[in-house]
Amino acid sequence: MTPVKEVHYFDKRHLRRSKNRYYRNHWRKRSRRYRRVRTYRAAARRGDSGFLRNLSWDIHFFLRRRDNDWYRSVFRPKPGQIAGEITPAYSMLKVNVVEEIRGINPDMKIIYLLRDPIERSWSSALMALSKRGGRPVESITEEELMKHFEGAGHALRSNYLRTLENWEGVFGREQIFVGFLDEIQNEPKDLLLRVYEFLGVAADDAHIPAAVTAKVNTSPKQKSAIPELYRSHLSRMYLPQLEELSDRFGEPATGWLRRAEETIASSPSPR
Repeated sequence: MTPVKEVHYFDKRHLRRSKNRYYRNHWRKRSRRYRRVRTYRAAARRGDSGFLRNLSWDIHFFLRRRDNDWYRSVFRPKPGQIAGEITPAYSMLKVNVVEEIRGINPDMKIIYLLRDPIERSWSSALMALSKRGGRPVESITEEELMKHFEGAGHALRSNYLRTLENWEGVFGREQIFVGFLDEIQNEPKDLLLRVYEFLGVAADDAHIPAAVTAKVNTSPKQKSAIPELYRSHLSRMYLPQLEELSDRFGEPATGWLRRAEETIASSPSPR
């Protein structure tokens, strides 16, 4: 994995560095260590070659001109290793950009993890309107939530069928692994072994992290129950997609569909 997990090259390369908040945030975090004298003392005391590798990578990542050659050089696997990055926003890319990515690496393997779009929409709204804005959840209005649900970026990120069509149309289904958040929650070990097999690395229990079942980056805000008004709205919004996902994948998408249908059946028709 790259030292910066989300590279955001293909979706943010049109922005100047000063306008790219991902770049600015990572620059602040990673440059902080180089401003501390104890960082250099500790590296010299340990003979830390890892420090020099990180410094070289940071200089390349933050200072070199960003182009496709720059992107290729972001990945520096050791012999016998494979490398990758995690940028969920790539799910929104247009077909021509996906084609460009294939031109950079036609053998690339893509991992696409899906979450119930209703749950994802609610979590995304709370993240955008509450956490990033520093506001209590109770202060978010119905108008703000509905506007967020209908936003172009939100709609693209939740349109799994479009993403699958764009990426499978370029790379083919055999190069794309589709998994589910439900598996991370319920069967993380089995999911990891299938990912290892897909990537062509040793699918061995010895490579399963001891903390594979530990919950990280959880937020009570994102776990709050979806009020019936919004669950009903989102269920109707995503029903056609849920039907197609259920037909293709079965469970857990069928369970998502079933919950949406039950919500619609028990809710009054929208005015």
